[in-house]
Amino acid sequence: MFPERDAEIRVLNCFTLPLPAQAVDSIIDAQLCKGIFFVLSSLGWIYIFDIVDGTHVAHVDLALHQEDICNEQQQEPAKISSFTSLKVSQDLDVVVIVSSSNSAIALNLNLYFRQHPRHLFHEKTLEDIPIEGAKGIDEDDPVNSDYNMKLTKFSFQVDRSWKAQLLSLNETIKSSKLEVSHYAPWFKDILHLESPESNNHCTSVPGWAFIPQDVMHSQYNFPQKDLAKTSDPGRAWKIMHISEQKEPIELKCVSVTGFTALFAWTVERTGYTIVLWDLETEGMQCFSIGKKCIPIDSSGDRQLCLVMTENGLSLIFFGLTQEEFLNRLMIHGSASTVDSLCHLNGWGRCSIPIHALEAGIENRQLDTVDFFLKSKENLLNLSPKSSVPDQFDHFPSQLYLRNVEELTPALDLLCSAIRESDSETQSKNFSEQLLNLTLSFLNKQIKELFIHNEELDEHLQKGVNILTSYINELRTFMFKFPWKLTDTVDEYDVNENIPKVMESNMWEKLSIEEVIASAILNNKIPEAQTFFRINSHSAQRLEELIKIGLDLVFDSLKKNNVKKASELLKNMGFDVKDQLLKICFYTTDKNIRDFLVEILKEKNYFSEKEKRTIDFVHQVEKFYSEHLQENMQIQSFPRYWIKEQDFFKHKSVLDSFLKYDHKDKFNKQNHRISLNWAQWWNQLTQESIILPRINPEEYKSYSPEALWRYLTARHDWLSIISWIGEFQTHNSYSSLQQNKWPPLTVDVIDQSTCCNNNMRNKILDELARKEIFLISELEDFELFLLRLNRIGGVMQDTLPVQNYRSKEELLGLDSLKLRVDMRVANIILSYRCTNEDAQYSFIRESLAEKLSKLAVGEKATIEELLVLLEEGIWSSIQQQEIKRLSSESSSQWALVVQFCRLHNMKLSTSYLRECAKADDWLQFIIHSQLHNYHPEEVKSLLQYFSPVLKDHLRLAFENLPSVSNSRMDSDQGCNKFPQELQKNKEEITDFFEILLRCSEEPNSWCWLLAEAVKQQAPILSVLASCLQDAGAIPCLCVWIITSVEDNIAAEAMGHIQDSIEGHTWDLEDLSVIWRTLLTRQKSKTLIRGFQLFFKDSPLLLMMEMYELCMFFKNYKEAEAKLLEFQKSLETLETAALKVHSVIPIPWLKEQVWFFLKLMLQQCRTQYELGKLLQLFVGIEHLFPDGPDVKKLCVLSQILKDTSIAINHIISTNYSLENFQHECRSILEKLETNGQFALARRVAELAELPVDNLVIEEITQEMQTLKHIDQWSLKQARIDFWKKCHENFKKNSISSKAASSFFSAQAHVSCEYPTEERHLLLTLAGHWLAQEDLVLVEELEELEKQIWLCRITQHTLRGNQEEIDPRCSQQISTSGELSFDSLASEFSFSKLAALNTSKYLELNGLPSKETCENRLDWKEQESLNFLIGRLLDDGYVHEASRVCRYFHFYNQDVALALHCRALASGEVDVDGLHPEIRAFLQSAELLEEEKEPRIPLRKVPSTSSLDSQSFVMLPPNDEVVTNLETLTSKCLHGKNYCRRVLCLYELSKELGCSYTDVATQDGEAVLQAILASQQPDRCRRAQAFISTQGLEPDKVAELVAEEVTRELLSPSEGAGHKQMVTPAEESQTFLQLTTLCPDRTLIGMKLLEKISSIPHGELSCTTELLILAHHCFTLTCHMEGIIRVLQAARLLTDNHLAPNEEYGLVVRLLTGIGRYNEMTYIFELLHKKHYFEVLMRKKLDPTGTLKTALLDYIKRCRPGDSEKHNMIALCFSMCREIGENHEAAAYIQLKLIESQPWEDRLKDGHQLKQLLLKALTLMLDAAESYTKDSCVRQALHCHRLTKLLTLQIHFLNTGQNIMLINLGRHRLMDCIMSLPRFYQASIVAEAYDFVPDWAEILYQQVILKGDFHYLEEFKQQKLLRTSIFEEISKKYKHHQPTDAAVKNLKKLFTYCEDIYLYYKLAYEHKFYDTVNMLLKDPQTGCCLKDMLAG
Repeated sequence: MFPERDAEIRVLNCFTLPLPAQAVDSIIDAQLCKGIFFVLSSLGWIYIFDIVDGTHVAHVDLALHQEDICNEQQQEPAKISSFTSLKVSQDLDVVVIVSSSNSAIALNLNLYFRQHPRHLFHEKTLEDIPIEGAKGIDEDDPVNSDYNMKLTKFSFQVDRSWKAQLLSLNETIKSSKLEVSHYAPWFKDILHLESPESNNHCTSVPGWAFIPQDVMHSQYNFPQKDLAKTSDPGRAWKIMHISEQKEPIELKCVSVTGFTALFAWTVERTGYTIVLWDLETEGMQCFSIGKKCIPIDSSGDRQLCLVMTENGLSLIFFGLTQEEFLNRLMIHGSASTVDSLCHLNGWGRCSIPIHALEAGIENRQLDTVDFFLKSKENLLNLSPKSSVPDQFDHFPSQLYLRNVEELTPALDLLCSAIRESDSETQSKNFSEQLLNLTLSFLNKQIKELFIHNEELDEHLQKGVNILTSYINELRTFMFKFPWKLTDTVDEYDVNENIPKVMESNMWEKLSIEEVIASAILNNKIPEAQTFFRINSHSAQRLEELIKIGLDLVFDSLKKNNVKKASELLKNMGFDVKDQLLKICFYTTDKNIRDFLVEILKEKNYFSEKEKRTIDFVHQVEKFYSEHLQENMQIQSFPRYWIKEQDFFKHKSVLDSFLKYDHKDKFNKQNHRISLNWAQWWNQLTQESIILPRINPEEYKSYSPEALWRYLTARHDWLSIISWIGEFQTHNSYSSLQQNKWPPLTVDVIDQSTCCNNNMRNKILDELARKEIFLISELEDFELFLLRLNRIGGVMQDTLPVQNYRSKEELLGLDSLKLRVDMRVANIILSYRCTNEDAQYSFIRESLAEKLSKLAVGEKATIEELLVLLEEGIWSSIQQQEIKRLSSESSSQWALVVQFCRLHNMKLSTSYLRECAKADDWLQFIIHSQLHNYHPEEVKSLLQYFSPVLKDHLRLAFENLPSVSNSRMDSDQGCNKFPQELQKNKEEITDFFEILLRCSEEPNSWCWLLAEAVKQQAPILSVLASCLQDAGAIPCLCVWIITSVEDNIAAEAMGHIQDSIEGHTWDLEDLSVIWRTLLTRQKSKTLIRGFQLFFKDSPLLLMMEMYELCMFFKNYKEAEAKLLEFQKSLETLETAALKVHSVIPIPWLKEQVWFFLKLMLQQCRTQYELGKLLQLFVGIEHLFPDGPDVKKLCVLSQILKDTSIAINHIISTNYSLENFQHECRSILEKLETNGQFALARRVAELAELPVDNLVIEEITQEMQTLKHIDQWSLKQARIDFWKKCHENFKKNSISSKAASSFFSAQAHVSCEYPTEERHLLLTLAGHWLAQEDLVLVEELEELEKQIWLCRITQHTLRGNQEEIDPRCSQQISTSGELSFDSLASEFSFSKLAALNTSKYLELNGLPSKETCENRLDWKEQESLNFLIGRLLDDGYVHEASRVCRYFHFYNQDVALALHCRALASGEVDVDGLHPEIRAFLQSAELLEEEKEPRIPLRKVPSTSSLDSQSFVMLPPNDEVVTNLETLTSKCLHGKNYCRRVLCLYELSKELGCSYTDVATQDGEAVLQAILASQQPDRCRRAQAFISTQGLEPDKVAELVAEEVTRELLSPSEGAGHKQMVTPAEESQTFLQLTTLCPDRTLIGMKLLEKISSIPHGELSCTTELLILAHHCFTLTCHMEGIIRVLQAARLLTDNHLAPNEEYGLVVRLLTGIGRYNEMTYIFELLHKKHYFEVLMRKKLDPTGTLKTALLDYIKRCRPGDSEKHNMIALCFSMCREIGENHEAAAYIQLKLIESQPWEDRLKDGHQLKQLLLKALTLMLDAAESYTKDSCVRQALHCHRLTKLLTLQIHFLNTGQNIMLINLGRHRLMDCIMSLPRFYQASIVAEAYDFVPDWAEILYQQVILKGDFHYLEEFKQQKLLRTSIFEEISKKYKHHQPTDAAVKNLKKLFTYCEDIYLYYKLAYEHKFYDTVNMLLKDPQTGCCLKDMLAG
């Protein structure tokens, strides 16, 4: 909040700066930055302080700059005068000091303090720094640990995840770079970190905290200057001098960064100049901004040079030109921004660089492209200021050409972008938009050029050609856009506004193709489209026209007319070269193709590749045309064995030639080779096509691959043998010259052979005999041996196999390896001979072959032999009947292990796998240890054990080293015993001795457990559990005892008295162990143990949950574990009912209870406690006598953000009393801390009272408002008191406490104004009134005090309220609440306890004689005024109480209470107060002086004053007279007196006492009035309602009830109600509805009453619906109207219609009157033949029914003309009758139109009958329209009757002219053909058509000479002067004849305009007529004057 104008500046904090004594009075400038305070002294010192504690941290001696500069420059420095100001950069790196001599010094503080370290006083080391936790983070959180580790010199990482390691490495690299390239900043030991989001430059963090290097750099983002690159770190001091000025000058530093400083330089004459000083180069840039500009100070990391000018805020950029700035903005911003900026600054559009265009295209920024093109639009402009007309006159064409040529790179870029994006589907839209922009630009350029240049010179023409070439290129892309698809040709209307085509006459004589050709060649495609549209031809669509045009191009090429074809293509927008190439390559017409080849070759359009393709096609055609007979022979070859190859993909192409009939010529074939096909044939395919047609002598010139394929595919053995024969001679050069075959290679043979397998083997055999083998066979030894076998065997001297003959099965081989291999071979040989049916020799030979491969170490052979060996070993064991898994079988498997080791193979695991599958763990361990298997190999085999053994053994093998048999190793000499196992040899031997001995013990598992305790070997207990009959609980106990530390084990076994080794372990031991380990937080040991022995135990889930919570703080997964535990426990409980469990469920629950309670005790922080409590909510059943977890959880959540902790004792010793005691303690702490919201929640949780808490909170808030000076604001206090009330209400504090608070506030302080005390007392009374037992005395006392405040308040205000009532308004003009308005909301004056009848009695009311003046006269006046206001508002009780409070006499109060006393009979006249009796006596005297009274008195109650008097009483009623007298005397409260009079008169009429009526419920009285059936009951009821103030809802209920009662009363006992006048009865009821101001309420109540109507009272229901609808209609309540309509539909369908109550149906319809929504009733009545009932008299007074009936007939019964006419006649609806007749006449005309006119003329009689009938109907229609004053319709029908009459006349006279049913396009021809004008006029008027009368007169008069026609036309006064001019124009367009000339001359004589007559005659050279007019005395003078003028 901003302080008020007069508010003082408050001091937030202060400290004393420890300045030197001499510097105290010399401070001239200071700056606060980043919590560091810089002070400049005029003595040349800068003092630096830390604002947290005012510590003096450093100082700078400015005098040192002279010394440093002198040392650097070796000369005396310029003298700097005294300093005036300083400025520090935001990074605290540089300080700039300005001197009075307009110089500035820049000082690098880092370099300064590095040079003068003693000037820096405050520096700390890591050892001095206390480790503090990060704020807002739990001390046990890993984040906190990581933070603390940064503050130490250790490198240990808490988070060891992969991501954390990467981040650590990254930070290490960054920090190493920082250490290398940057020094630590000088302020690293004194700067206090601030929040990055904070803008505050000072900090208030107490103490000192070390800032890690990474935190400092991330927090401050300091610019990094590389000062360590060179040995010279730079100069600390730099000086800037401003040139000497004669005028006064002022230099001010605006801002400083680490690199630059910005100054404002002020001169009186020139104003401001901005100076930018580069601190690195020491260069200066100046920018003068003048006098009317002001530089603006800016702060922050960015240095912005902002200037306030006359036009607004401006920004100065240094080192950038306008062009460079806009270019950068274009690239990094947007084109719209650049455009706006140029417009804002009045710059012309800049020249945008092409790379900006390139970036715009790449980023799909069309606005950039558009801006670029717009910037290049004016290619013809010399300068932006020159005007357009002048530019082109002097614009050099060379410059235009140069501009266009400079634009070509950009256009090339645009074309390329369009081309690329057009090829991509997703970029089509962008391509289209880019194309539109580019074409629009190009077209505009050409258009502008031709507008201003009639002729083009050489340079302009070149420019146009360049632009046109781009247009031609881009136009091709327009055809790629999808055209609009149309399924049918658009219908054409001749009267559509389509321009006529000049060539139509010529084109109508031509064929479609000729028209299109002419249009294309003459560039008239749009005209052709229009022509075809007129003629409804499909070529009106452009795509169809282009298709025909392309056919014409093809036809032209057939005729070798390439010029015409090119012209057609060009004018259609195609690229001629591209299209001709496409036609040439895709056509199968040989003549066209060859013709185009010659043409395109001349123009050098073909590439070299295309030329080769063309030559090849010609060659193919030549070969195949010359060898037709060969083709037939080739076809006769069998084809079923030919291998499918690539070149046969083109078989279909060549089939046309292969199947060619030799009788036909080649060029007559329909199928030809397309050049496009040949383009896709590679060299191999081409040669494959050519080879069948060449001579064998030419084979040598073709590739060996194609030729070998060709020969082998055709199985040409002779040629193959011949070629193979040359294969070996190809090596010599001389042989190559003589050979007739191309060089053949092995690869060609291997990859290109296309014969069957038989011939392939023959070829390979032949090659093998020549010692030529395929590489694939040489690589596969088996294939190689098979090949050798096919050509004579292996042992041939000439074959390569001789290299393998000496395989000497003794050189370099170990004898052990040889012996093992031989033994293996024998076992395999024996096994295979036993199990295979093959011969022994074959088995032996194959085995020998494998052994030969074994010798060379072939891996596949070794693996194969190993498999055979394993199978042989198993077979041998089985034959010897040895136990499959035993020590004997293990010894036989030693050979397998030896074999694997000797051949460097992985040891066989077959035996171990079998042991695992059989769960023989002992043999498994012995065999693996004996042969020294690798641990990983052994562990991988554990998966084959059963689940229990698998887990035990996996644990056992984790720490068990592998063991080998040393003796076996020494015998074999293959392996070395591991050195690291030698020292443990004895222990390992003992371990195996224990395992071997255990099998000899009778109770082996118990013996193993004892040994486990003795040896302290947990693994023995694991192995013991695997033995038969082992107990899991003892094994678990022993495992845990032997796994933990000795002291923990001793504590867990402390309860055991006997020997530990012989102890029998049970659940009790496990319980002690469980609790001991959990208390010691050894959960990991427990988890490991239960995983081994009770893997499915629910306790395992609990312990996992424990670790997740206590160690990892992963509460989400812990929750999942807890849920899983509950499900597991439920499953166990269910299973325990059937099967006995090892661990009893009660024992399990007991341990869980202890476990959960222990977890709550072990929580180290409140965060952990809160999380645990959240976790335990829902498992309260596991706490049998434990704490209320839900309440503790809520309490923890409340306190989670506070420093208040929950006492752990409450979780172990919980009770409601203890809980409340703890909450009270917490409440006190929260109140002390001012945390009232939390305290309130704690109180609610503990069910403690909150009264004192809420009041204390309110009190503190009030003190806060006073402290911050808000309490003095009136509105603040109003809001506060309202908030107090709402707060008390929200917190439901006791009424007594709230009342006491407000009462105390009203009485304690005297500083409150009167209206405020009034409010407080009112609030106190409001709360006191809510007590269950209201103390009336206390309320009255409070009310008296309130009235004292009111009196005082009114007295102070004076009589202003009486003069201007607006002063007392409760809401201020600003809309804010006032004290009075708020007090009125809580007024308790209407409380029933106060408004008792005793206050209306005369007893105790002060009279004029007994009143006491306890108030002064001003207060009495105020009280009198306020009482009058109360009486006017009807608060008589309160007015009476106030008079009694102050013993005050008020005449109006006395009169009001006396009126009531007289009416009730409590007193008579004698018992009245004397002053009242005096009033009555004086009134009697006045009455006697007047005339005698009228016998009966009736007050019409027309005025608002007497509206409540309505009862006719005799004149001798003295009470009424007295009441009227007192009422007339009453000034205030007159309405109350009238009400008393009203009630008294009503009581007399009803025959009861006034008290009964006054005390009776107002609803009962109103009900009695309504039931009185008096004619004026509505007026009485209205008066009673207004006096009593009854609620509208109650009134509506009573009215609805009375209406229902009256509707039902006549029908009681009669069965049906006789409806005499339902409309009148409805009007009576409508009067009753006026009693309620809200008619909607009455409507709803009436609808509700329907459900209570007795069954069968349909008339009552009907009337209720009608009345409800009327109510809803008056209020426009659509929901109610809809409900009524729905109810009416249900009533009609379910009750009225089934009971045939059609009278009620009609009543319902007409009563509601919504005919459109109730057409179902029309249907019902029509169906039941009661439709005529609706046409009764007086049924439709409004006329809406007839309209609805007609509308219904038209929509639903369009063919029922009888009912339509009946309705129309019944309701005298002449217009509707006319419409029916007119429609019937049109039907007759439609019947005539349904057949062609010629067919109708054949039956003339029928045609005449139809016309006569139509004529009659039309005459009737005209008559009906006339009766209803429908003039327009009647006139129209009259015109049609004349047309019909004329048509009949023509038929009668033998003229077959058709006049009826004409379309508008035929009217002109029809009118033209009629001989008489009146006939033409009839037709034109009938169709409302205005014909071209000039054309008609031209035809009739000029050409035919019928001047009688003209006379008739003239008689109608239609012959206007414009007609003559139009006829004259038509005459000029035709070749005149003599008769036409004569007739035209005669026509001109009819022209009454002499001048026009003369003009037309002169134009047509009728000089005789001209002379006649000039000579005529009547016309000559006039004409001469006009001509002269």
